[in-house]
Amino acid sequence: MQISLSPEKNDCILEKMNQISIKNFGPVRKGYTDDAEGLLNINRVTLFIGNQASGKSTVAKLISTCTWLEKALVRGDFSIKWLCQYNRFQHNLCKFQNIQDYFNENTYLLYKGMRYDFLYEHGKFNVKDKGTPFLMPQVMYIPAERNLLSVIEEADRIRNLPQSLFTLLEVYNQARRSLTKSLELPVGGLSLSYDKLNHITWISGKDYKVRLAAASSGLQSLAPLTLVIHYLWQRIQQNTDTEKSQVSVREYERLNKEIEHILAQKNVTEEVRAALLKQIPNIRNEYLFGIVEEPEENLFPESQKSVLYDLLSFIKKGDKNQFIFTTHSPYMLSYITLAEKAYMLLRTAGFTKQEELNKVVPLGAAIDSADVSLYQLTDDGRIELLPNVNGLLEDNNYLNKLMSQTNEDFGTLLDLE
Repeated sequence: MQISLSPEKNDCILEKMNQISIKNFGPVRKGYTDDAEGLLNINRVTLFIGNQASGKSTVAKLISTCTWLEKALVRGDFSIKWLCQYNRFQHNLCKFQNIQDYFNENTYLLYKGMRYDFLYEHGKFNVKDKGTPFLMPQVMYIPAERNLLSVIEEADRIRNLPQSLFTLLEVYNQARRSLTKSLELPVGGLSLSYDKLNHITWISGKDYKVRLAAASSGLQSLAPLTLVIHYLWQRIQQNTDTEKSQVSVREYERLNKEIEHILAQKNVTEEVRAALLKQIPNIRNEYLFGIVEEPEENLFPESQKSVLYDLLSFIKKGDKNQFIFTTHSPYMLSYITLAEKAYMLLRTAGFTKQEELNKVVPLGAAIDSADVSLYQLTDDGRIELLPNVNGLLEDNNYLNKLMSQTNEDFGTLLDLE
């Protein structure tokens, strides 16, 4: 399939969703077929469900890679020419998420971002710079293996950690060291604290205190997720215009062009270019883009709800913030539906029962169904968008069908009895 990379009309920043098309990449074969170009929208909240090895994490990792790559190009981390040579997109960029071996001779990828479009086809990678305005995201991929960081107090000494997990570890350590008081966790009235002197992370309840390394598996999965997301959002909020150590995208690009002009006069390497770019002040991150594998990991259903609502609250805290979730939990979908219904009630003229509503769904977690997209990945390599019905998530999905099948199987056993 030939896709044109011709210029397009520029829409308002983030009002037009970023999009991605994936075909013949790992377990994703046909991809999303409801669009002529196979492009699925990356919404404010995007969920992927499906069987093991159906491609949920594959899609999430590709979106994470492309989002970070767009940011890196705006920052000037490397040139488009360097990126497009020697299949560096596959061997360098995709290696970070360990998906470099998912390519084959028929792989087709198209990413339409805020500033850049990326096209991988016939073994070649191309970039189109649309020259459009850009908002800098704080991209954070939180893998399912995150509980390893809680189980092992000095995980940074482990060799050959997956790069995405090592990056999370770096941010997790920064977040722990930044704690000046206990962080309230969204479950069970518990809080997290860090002993900087002895490098110990503690979980505290009303009448007890235990090392995180000795806590339940659910807390070990929850702690890095909650701490890192709260820390990154706090850091974004602190990046004010008055900070001398931070510059805007526009200022950064101006400085970058000056460096490009200098480099054009001499025969210099990418290493020298990178060294020069390090002299520019850090660029401000303007919104949070979190990709979370299985936020429900090892958690009781009631705790899954609390964690989800805590994450959804960041959608209201920052009007550009985005989340991608992969999940195996039907409870997560039910709680998303409750959050959508809560939003509908809050928008109803004359509704006055906010206090009662808040006891069911925290008002900060209420979300417009237009901001939520649910995609189902099938065993034959397709991606399906499950539509909203009357403003709520479609309940005829893979996870709910499995629950219904359990009830039918029990009925069959009763008949046999």
